[in-house]
Amino acid sequence: MNIPENLEEIFNSATVVKSGKIREVRKSGDIFIKLDRRKNHSFAGEFACAKDLQKAGIPVTEPLFFTKLESGNYLATREFKGVPLEKLLKTTLPGREFFTALTGLLKNMLNAGFIHKDFHLGNLLYSPENKLFSLVDVDSICRIPRFLVPLVPQKIRFHILTEFRAILNDSQLLELFENAGVKAPERFLKKTLERNAEYIRRHWQRRRVQVLSGYPKFTRTDENGVIFDSTAAPEEIAEGEKVNDPGATLFLSHFYLDQIRIPHRKALAFFPESQTVILAKENPVKADTTNVNDMIKRVEFYGITTDTDDWRQGTAPLPELNDLKKVSILPFITQGK
Repeated sequence: MNIPENLEEIFNSATVVKSGKIREVRKSGDIFIKLDRRKNHSFAGEFACAKDLQKAGIPVTEPLFFTKLESGNYLATREFKGVPLEKLLKTTLPGREFFTALTGLLKNMLNAGFIHKDFHLGNLLYSPENKLFSLVDVDSICRIPRFLVPLVPQKIRFHILTEFRAILNDSQLLELFENAGVKAPERFLKKTLERNAEYIRRHWQRRRVQVLSGYPKFTRTDENGVIFDSTAAPEEIAEGEKVNDPGATLFLSHFYLDQIRIPHRKALAFFPESQTVILAKENPVKADTTNVNDMIKRVEFYGITTDTDDWRQGTAPLPELNDLKKVSILPFITQGK
């Protein structure tokens, strides 16, 4: 595709998808245009990587062109009719064929020598209608000789698989790891939980401040100072349940449980003035094989003690925290407040 002469004009009139001081993404028709305002930046590497992935048969959003103008660097890609996995999993529990296809994609990438250094649920799209995947934001992908791939730590090669622990029980996770090529699945799961627990402990206070200040990656604030979960849809908020107590603690607890990937009722919004929280009506994902005891074991990695009395089985048989005041996560969440 040729670079339009009026690219800046097209970009300025396009629909805003994401907006920030450095980067912005807009959509014009079926084309996404990414702008990076840094003068020393270039999309050349990302464009070349996308082309290499295409040649290797790895599904990726189609790269169209990149260029540098006075206003910044531009990269255009063709729209893929799919949704990010992190969004899909909030409403859907995929079947076995989904995970078979996912491990197949991961194996193909590794066999071709592609290593994704930041492979998470947000940069992989999936089309339920066509049952197809597509990679996006491939700037964190690098290619190395295939014989070196096994030397890359498993935590990098298979990180994306660990993010499914919020919807899969331990036996399902271990099967997923094994199918993807993890050599010691049980040890890999244990190390993942330990590493994640240490990271959360080390960074919790910073995350806590970011959540309550409206850090765009996690939350957003309106003109009245109301804080919203950045992924919450307006209709979810309108249908939610208002809770007056314990206010900020409940909102932070939701985020904490999100970080450690424990199923729970979502806290969609927080009104600081009234200390009111809006909770989602229920967790929409209906898993019928998730073991509550698996979730409790995982919570214990974070120094939190609980039992089944602290968990409620709602209309979906995933465990949901019913009364956070009963759970010993509470002092940890409010520490340093």
